[in-house]
Amino acid sequence: MSERKSSAEASEQATATLQTIRWAANTLRTEILRQMRRLTVVNLIAAGVCFFAHEAKLISFTSALVGFAACGAVSIFLISRELVRRLSFLEGEVSRKVAERESIYFDLYDNSPEMHLSVDSKTGKVIQCNKTLLSLTGYEESEVKGRAIYDLYHPNSREKVRSLFTKFLATGRLHDEELQILRKDGSSLDISLNSTSVRDAEGNILHSRSSWRDISKRKQAERELEASKAQFQTLVETLPQFVWATNASGQMEFANKKWLEYSGMSPSETDAIENVHPEDRDLVQRVWEDSFKTGTPFEAEYRLKNANDGTYRWFLGRSIPIRNPGGAIVRWLGTSTDIEESKRAKEEQTNALIRERSAEESSRVKSEFLAMISHEIRTPLNTVVAMSELLTRANLGPNETEYAKAIQGSTEVLLALINDILDLSKIESGKMELDLVEFNLRELVLELSQETRLSAANKGLDFVLDGLGQLPEMVQGDPLRLRQILSNLLGNALKFTKQGQITLRSMYEGSTRGGHRLKFEVVDTGIGIDPTTLPKLFSPFTQADSSTTRRYGGTGLGLSICKKLLQMMKGTIRVDSEVGRGTKFEVSLTLGISQKQSKAIESATRRLKRLDSVARILVADDVPTNQMVLNLFLKELGCEVVCVANGLEVLRELEGGKFDLVFMDCFMPEKDGYETTREIRQRAREAFHDIPIIAVTANAADGEREKCLDAGMNDFITKPVQISELQTKLNYWLHHGIVDWSVLNELKLIDPASFESTARELIDVYLARGPERMARIEEAVASKNAKELQRQAHALKSASAYLGTKRIQKLCRRLEEAGASDALEGTPLVVAELIHEFALAASHLRSGPPR
Repeated sequence: MSERKSSAEASEQATATLQTIRWAANTLRTEILRQMRRLTVVNLIAAGVCFFAHEAKLISFTSALVGFAACGAVSIFLISRELVRRLSFLEGEVSRKVAERESIYFDLYDNSPEMHLSVDSKTGKVIQCNKTLLSLTGYEESEVKGRAIYDLYHPNSREKVRSLFTKFLATGRLHDEELQILRKDGSSLDISLNSTSVRDAEGNILHSRSSWRDISKRKQAERELEASKAQFQTLVETLPQFVWATNASGQMEFANKKWLEYSGMSPSETDAIENVHPEDRDLVQRVWEDSFKTGTPFEAEYRLKNANDGTYRWFLGRSIPIRNPGGAIVRWLGTSTDIEESKRAKEEQTNALIRERSAEESSRVKSEFLAMISHEIRTPLNTVVAMSELLTRANLGPNETEYAKAIQGSTEVLLALINDILDLSKIESGKMELDLVEFNLRELVLELSQETRLSAANKGLDFVLDGLGQLPEMVQGDPLRLRQILSNLLGNALKFTKQGQITLRSMYEGSTRGGHRLKFEVVDTGIGIDPTTLPKLFSPFTQADSSTTRRYGGTGLGLSICKKLLQMMKGTIRVDSEVGRGTKFEVSLTLGISQKQSKAIESATRRLKRLDSVARILVADDVPTNQMVLNLFLKELGCEVVCVANGLEVLRELEGGKFDLVFMDCFMPEKDGYETTREIRQRAREAFHDIPIIAVTANAADGEREKCLDAGMNDFITKPVQISELQTKLNYWLHHGIVDWSVLNELKLIDPASFESTARELIDVYLARGPERMARIEEAVASKNAKELQRQAHALKSASAYLGTKRIQKLCRRLEEAGASDALEGTPLVVAELIHEFALAASHLRSGPPR
């Protein structure tokens, strides 16, 4: 039994047994004393009885002694028998208590969380083990008892076990030795060994009592911790940043290799502030002290010195406090990230932004200057152009007519120069925008051809138009810029050709998803271009050579503008030329496919004709010559004209009389054209609220048109004004401004025979249902029903689209968007404008299109 006890358990068992024996001995001693006291009392009584009997002469002295002895013997017998009975009872109690103690001990021994075993020191074999050992290792008791202890240890631990055995023989005990044992399935188990010796009376070791405590979870945690530390160390060493840590006092305890290599110091030697650039030290010191005092994260940008070459680089330093469970800071963990490149990039970006803003400011100043110059030049030029045109139409003598034509030609050259300079300025500043619309390409090319043919005939040249039939009719693009490109090339051909012919050739190269691929060639038989000049031909202010410039005039801007415009249109231009034999310019571009049906459109002419009825026109301009020019032109077109000098006079004239249209100068004293127009548009109930207003300005800078339209003007023309342009504007705004009759005219292409009846039916339905739609729109606005407003405005907008009432479409679109976004503020004014506009449209629709 004693072999199954560990030193601690044996001590506990011995203590328990000793306590039991002490209890039995004390009980026996107490009983013996009690019996002895009883015996003494009995003997004394017996002695007294014998003495009195002897004194009374009842018995002899001998009899008294015999009686006394007999009493004593009987007492001793009785006491002895009681003691034997009591000793038997005590022996049973001792045995029971010892058995009870042993049962408790063996239960603790077998069910202990630790593994217990005893090993014979001579044979090295296991004598005894507990159930915990068997459970954790998977062995049966028979497989452990009698087995060499070395067989139970893992091969990795056996060498250590041998050395520990020597230590055990010398000291008789082992404490917390970490080893590995083998389970039955071959797996290993980490244990902590404690061992004590059991010796004989002479002090020789008989066997050892050992305990194995399972520490596999702790060892696994330690291995995982080591692996984690290794991963962390690898990560720290591979990071591009410097990684460092200080103690709670701010003294550096750790730094990765990158920091050590850069600074040339070990953590114990490092005083980081010494590596900071002198100009940055105060900032770093201040920020660090604030963070240290408040326990908040540290962050600062500073320059650090490289110990290898003495240079400084910018770093972003960050550090956070690490706290214990009680909240006290135990260390600071930080990183320093190299931001030299980002600093440089940011500096470059800042410099680039400064340069960009400087360029924008320069461009703005340049644009303002050009706009001012344009305004100042166009204002007097307007008079010169108008008067020269009127002189050429007057009945003058031959000489005077030539003089007038010379003036007119010079003004046209001057106007073209101003336009070229403004165009180049817009393109270079990125403010040039293409106006993509649907237009008739054949018509555009035909008009150009007619103009060029007339100019060519005046110089005695032949003009050939080739391939017009190949072109699609309706396309999408910027007709103004395409016309500008082709007109410039044709103008150059006329300028540099003395004899022979000029050819405009059109070629259709197929269609793609992107549109129609087209090519135009302008071929002349003129002076040609020297090969050395060709590479720089499209550069600004460049022509063939200086002598050419002097002989033929011009600035050399035209071809440069053409190339830049074509680049905006995703097109190309190239040139082939031979000195003395002529030049060929080739333009390639793609124009969008029209969404409208291809239709025959009556060719426009530039003949001046009077309007069908006399229109009353109000002209507002503070320059008397400009008033005179517009007055003469408009009277030539059959209009009745009233001229005023400022906005206040405009308002007075409109309040006092009826006018069909206003030509409004933008820059006037008292009240300029912008402010006057806004005031007119704000008078929603006045009769002249919707009168067409056309801006007439000498400012042709980019954005001026938008500025005029934003103020409420309907259209825009620049000075100097051409009489043909005035006629175009009058025809459109006096007949087409409210109703675009070309929309209804498209029905002619579908069924010419029934056009009149179909158009009248559409108009009648529109006029009948329109008031009901507007009443519902008014009701939706009044009740703030956004969804109903959106629905009714959309319906009226769709109906208006079929009849060309574009102003109504625009107002309905505004109401529809307001309903969709549930933003009804301001819609009552829009509804009032819509009602007024519908009344105007109804009047035009009832009277029918102009003849």
